[in-house]
Amino acid sequence: MIKSAAIIDEIVQYLSILKYYIEIENKIEYFDINKKSEDFFCELLNLVYNLELKNLNKLQVNFPAIDIADNKKRICYQITSTSTIEKIRHTLNKFREKKLYEEYDCINIFILGNKNNHRTKLVYKEFKFNYKDNLLDINDLAKEIAKKSRIELDNILEFFETEFSDSIIKKIQKSDDDKSIYISETTLEDKHICYYAYGLGKVRIDAYLPTNIEQQLSCRILFKQPGLSDCMFSFDESLTKTILFIDSDKGLIDKRQFIWYIDGDKVGVKFPNNRFITDKETAQQLCILISKLHKYYSARKQSLCNVVGATNFKEENGGEFKIIRMPISIWSAMVDFAQKHDHFSGDTKWHIFRPLNLLKKNHIIIYKNHLNITKGDILAELHVKDISSYYVDIIWKQGYTPLLNKMDGFDNIIKWKADFTHNWILNEFVPYIFYLNITKSRSVFERLCKNKVTFEEFKTTFSYSAYNIESLALKNSETRS
Repeated sequence: MIKSAAIIDEIVQYLSILKYYIEIENKIEYFDINKKSEDFFCELLNLVYNLELKNLNKLQVNFPAIDIADNKKRICYQITSTSTIEKIRHTLNKFREKKLYEEYDCINIFILGNKNNHRTKLVYKEFKFNYKDNLLDINDLAKEIAKKSRIELDNILEFFETEFSDSIIKKIQKSDDDKSIYISETTLEDKHICYYAYGLGKVRIDAYLPTNIEQQLSCRILFKQPGLSDCMFSFDESLTKTILFIDSDKGLIDKRQFIWYIDGDKVGVKFPNNRFITDKETAQQLCILISKLHKYYSARKQSLCNVVGATNFKEENGGEFKIIRMPISIWSAMVDFAQKHDHFSGDTKWHIFRPLNLLKKNHIIIYKNHLNITKGDILAELHVKDISSYYVDIIWKQGYTPLLNKMDGFDNIIKWKADFTHNWILNEFVPYIFYLNITKSRSVFERLCKNKVTFEEFKTTFSYSAYNIESLALKNSETRS
């Protein structure tokens, strides 16, 4: 059996990790960690101090002055990362203003991090408050835990192990099963799943966000309003972008496309195949949540695009990006060249293609050469949609190797990034095809009398735009949809 001292050491390690995590989150000004911590510390403080604290923000959005409370023992806490005297004074003044001292005999302020040593006295005739007893931090919590019995320590350790070790699926299921319309902004993720939930009291949004460049966004919206509380409005990525996100930066409710009409406190909402009337506060909460989700999704999508080098290209489908426009004749020449340079039949730098059906000249797979010892397989894929047109748009798709996750290996060796592939086509592949064509078309006299131009020399004078080839990289003034 593990001795109490060893259990305390384990618990202290968990507290240290938690403290470090909170400090980092606040340093990057991600203050939503404070809201996320309410439920966690509510349960932990219950175990440590033998209380029955409840999260008051689940009963009323933005409950004044305090966050959690035990109504039986008349004890309440505010959970905050700010330990300035101004913050403490503001909290206590609000506590007095709302006459919460009539319901609670003791107010404690729990600091997520390290509390400051204040000298300014804060005196209130309605209730008592002193820094030693009522201003607490994680260090105070650790000291209190060290006093606990073996059974109590086992329960606290089990709590930490559960909170820190639960699988992502269980955490998502727990959050998803909680149908509370108020829920602090929550993100649960691993390499395969990213779950997002946020509710303000009258409206809640749950969403699954992409963890790789091919995944797409989906979301659902829940309402507290009678008549709507049993309904879930679901949106795929296309609908989310065209209906919810398209004008999410245009204020609250008056400019939104899905707002049907506004008549005093009545607001008409128009979703696909659904129209309903709600109040203005519900509509405002809906707009706030959509804007929050849009901002979070955009940042996440930008990060994924950065990894695969697709930041400057327009997405055609999930994980596919238009990179170059060119005449069909040049694309056909590229396909013919690729068919003649099988990755398994030669050892030059151009033997990096996998043969495909010759009848359909719409696809090129760039493959590692059979002599290459890298652990990659498909470096990148290229395809066009309509080969009946005079011009075609080349679409890039990420490479693949079973040894790596989808978002790993983009070093332009194992997998080629979109921008690297784009530059290679314009500055290497296409020029080389023109170089071969010019070399073959030289007359016998030219071959005998003129020095042969090397490919490196030819590249210095080659201009792809002269052949009606266009880069589809977005300009700085353009934005990706």
